[in-house]
Order: sequence, then C-alpha cells, then structure tokens
Amino acid sequence: MDWSSRTVHQGEELLFHRTAGDQEVEDKVVERERRSSRTVHQVRSLIFQLPRTAGDKERIWACGTIRTNRIGFPRSKVNILVLKSPRGSIRWIRNGSLLFVQWRDTRDVFLCSTLHRRTKDTVQRRIKGADGQWQLKDVSVPPVVKDYNRCMGGVDHSDALIGYYKVLQKTQRWYKTLFYHFMDIAIVNAFLLQKDLAIGKGGTSASEGIQRTLAVELAEAGLPPQPRRPPPAPRGAHHRPVYISGNSTAGRLKCRQCHPKTPVKCSTCDIPLCFVAGRDCYNDWHVASNL
Repeated sequence: MDWSSRTVHQGEELLFHRTAGDQEVEDKVVERERRSSRTVHQVRSLIFQLPRTAGDKERIWACGTIRTNRIGFPRSKVNILVLKSPRGSIRWIRNGSLLFVQWRDTRDVFLCSTLHRRTKDTVQRRIKGADGQWQLKDVSVPPVVKDYNRCMGGVDHSDALIGYYKVLQKTQRWYKTLFYHFMDIAIVNAFLLQKDLAIGKGGTSASEGIQRTLAVELAEAGLPPQPRRPPPAPRGAHHRPVYISGNSTAGRLKCRQCHPKTPVKCSTCDIPLCFVAGRDCYNDWHVASNL
C-alpha cells in the first residue's frame, strides 16, 4: 500500500455527542475533500463515532482506537478473546467497509479501520518465560496497530507521561483546566529535554524528581531574597556593643549567634548579638569571624 500521499490528522475527538454544528462542519470537510484529487487517510487517537465518510467514493479513509460501548460496535461473541488467550491473539470482525480489530497485548486494544485488510505482522515484545526469565519474542500484531503507533504513538506516549504525575484537577472554570493541562505538557517537555541531556552525560532522570525540583523552584520564585551576611569590617575598625534602641524591650532583635532576642548589637557590624554574663555571643561571634 502506498502511504506517500497520506494526510495524517492527529489529535483526539473530544465530542461525545454530535450537534448540528458538528455535522455541518463535517459535511463541509467532506465536500472539500471530494472536490480535491487526493486521498485522505485519517488516523485518530479515539473514535467516538464510526467513520461516516469511509470508502473509495469519498476518498476519505480512517483508522483509530475505539471504545467497545460505542453505537455500531459489533456485539457478536464469536471468537471473542478470553482471559486465557495468549499475548498476540487477534480477533477480526468485518462489517462492510469497516474492519474491527481486537488485539491482546499487555491489555486488549480495540481499533476500527476502513483502510486495512485482514493480515498479520509481527512485533517484538519482552515476555516472561516458564523459567522466570524475560526474553524477546515475536508476537503477532495487526498492521493497523503498527500504522496507528507510527502516526499517533507520540500523542499516546505524551498522555501516558502526563497521567503519572499530573497537575490537572477538577475545576469550575474552563480556563483553569486549560492552564493545568498546559502546565502538565510543559513539565513533560522539560522532563524529556532533561532526560536527553542526562543520557548525553551518562546519567539518568526521573519524572518525579524533576517535578519536585520544579515545585521547589516555583515556590521560591515569589519569596523575598534572603538577607546576605554583611562583609566583615576592615581590620582595625572599632567594634563596640551598643543598644539597638532606647527602649531595650521594644527594640530587641534575634541574636545572629544563638537566635534568642537581644537588645544589643555591634556598632560596626550592625549585627544583633547577646552580651550578657551567661551568653557572650558578642565576643564569640567576633572571634569566629576573625574580627
């Protein structure tokens, strides 16, 4: 099959119920594609309604994943995959131009296509053998699965990464939902870039780790800068203890050495320090600072 002239539609169908406006938009798209001379192949992340524009006449074919509870999905139980069906088992159902496929991987995958035939291919998977060892084995796979992964694998992988540690939460404002989703996408993109850099340096990276780092940096972004320790006074400067204010009770500050409040500070360093018989932080701090 020649895929060189294919136009791929990427994205997820978000409409659970079709409206008159949706129908009008689809009719316009179909009419435009009918007038063109090219063949359009659509690959969808999730099909909520069976392709209405399928077939050679309209030259618009489609394939994608589908949920089994959708109207039009076959209810036949013939050759249905059971719990003991091995990995790589395939079930085909043909309904006119529609081909429904059930494929057993680590879980069951359901797809619908109007541009594939009932053929088989193989893909390598790590399977645990009877001896408990993991081995690479060839597993049967429908071509529709390989084509879908080739076109939409990046979208599904992005959704999977977002689903591990997502910021998105229920909200009553639609713009907040968009904001949280965009934040999830930005975090995943940052993780992928950081992962590539880590691999280049021979290291590893974890999505949870970068999220914690980003959370800490965002929390610190709005905090006022921490006061820096003043540079030491030049040698020979005259240091002497003075009261911070005339009212020794109201003008007390935390001691830089032991942290209880003190009414005394160094006149040159401008640092509050205890200067009492039981706590001589004033001299201890100056000796430690070589002043």
